[in-house]
Amino acid sequence: MPGVSTSPDPKRRFWIRATLVAGMLLAALGLWAVIQGSPLGRAVGPDDANEPPPLPADTKRHVRVRDPDGQVVAGAAAFVKQDPANPAEVSWHPEPGVLVLPTGGVDYPVRVIAPGFRVQDIPAVRGGQTIRLRPGYVAKVPLRGVPPDGLPGHVRFLLRVVPRTIRAQGIPPQEIVDLMGNLGGPGSGPEHIPRGEFGYPLSREQAEAGIVLPSPGTYHVHWGLIDVKASTWYSLGDRCGRPIEVADTDAPQSLPLGVTLEDLQETLDELARGVEAAKDMKK
Repeated sequence: MPGVSTSPDPKRRFWIRATLVAGMLLAALGLWAVIQGSPLGRAVGPDDANEPPPLPADTKRHVRVRDPDGQVVAGAAAFVKQDPANPAEVSWHPEPGVLVLPTGGVDYPVRVIAPGFRVQDIPAVRGGQTIRLRPGYVAKVPLRGVPPDGLPGHVRFLLRVVPRTIRAQGIPPQEIVDLMGNLGGPGSGPEHIPRGEFGYPLSREQAEAGIVLPSPGTYHVHWGLIDVKASTWYSLGDRCGRPIEVADTDAPQSLPLGVTLEDLQETLDELARGVEAAKDMKK
């Protein structure tokens, strides 16, 4: 790649930013480990039991949660946003995609969440309804200024998306991250990287295809580089990123992110140092 070397300059001062620590942590955890999912919503039931009570035969208390095609959504959750008079009568049943409301025919405010879909707050829900989930907001983040010859075969771009100020209040940032997705096709990038405090990771191709977000608001995105052979990631952090403002619109939003040759070279240099440091730690 013209103008970009793949080995560090030994005369440059050696330093490791805090983001490299995150890269080391990814390596220690095993970069390609399967994400350990956390619950995205909590069904209210007797003693907060892990298993909901039997689904009542009275369908007048049922609220069905479906995708636009009428199918049950894996990973969805629905819950009442206020404390009902009889909380033991409220339960979420994920397999049939049914929220059970208390007896009495009273309207309740309900929140529905699911990976790849928008957070939906419905102010008044009554049994017998069907809630149709809406696809998430799409933000396309193409990288501008990348040299055309690309990177070494074992080094790839890896972007990190972190929620900042999100319109859907009351959802912890980690659960917002768990609700994110992307429109990249099979094999377009890493799909099983531990998220945790890292945020939502995705490849350059996935970012260009579109990041699927659960809520409008402010997110921060920055790019880094990953050595897939060493399972180590490095980024210059905010210097290589920007906040993106995701609007409440159905149209995909293009929010490009610039890459300078200077930043790319420095990131390559520090990534190489990080790989060597990781090797030394294993000795």
